[in-house]
Amino acid sequence: MRKMTQSRHSQAAARPVGGAAKKAGVASLRLLVQAVRAGLSASEVRAFIDSSHLDRERVLQVVSVSKRTLERRAAKTLSPEQSDRLARLRRIYDLAADTIGDRDRARLWLQAPSRALDGSAPLDLLDTDAGSRLVEDTLIRISDGAFA
Repeated sequence: MRKMTQSRHSQAAARPVGGAAKKAGVASLRLLVQAVRAGLSASEVRAFIDSSHLDRERVLQVVSVSKRTLERRAAKTLSPEQSDRLARLRRIYDLAADTIGDRDRARLWLQAPSRALDGSAPLDLLDTDAGSRLVEDTLIRISDGAFA
């Protein structure tokens, strides 16, 4: 049985993988680290909102950027902190879609209050690392059948 405190990401990283696949995964994570440190494009926030159909205001709150700042920075980069929040939000959204099996249902799940999260909507917890871990752990428990 899996430990509940491990994220799906760390579990995947801990599994033995073929050399090429392992190198590709590590390389893509290194590229992500570099991109986040350099600052992701502010236009990526808009692109994420458009593709995920998550509530715009809530996404901006998670990423910690105002509508006005986003409009002014459309062609500029986010801070490393904002970039990290956006990368984390995208990762959790993808994990939710994989776990739940459908992007529309994942969107609904992320925005709805959850008993597993003491009545908080998962999306509203993603502005902190600790909240993101709670959401990830909940998704892992769903995947393991704990809430079936």
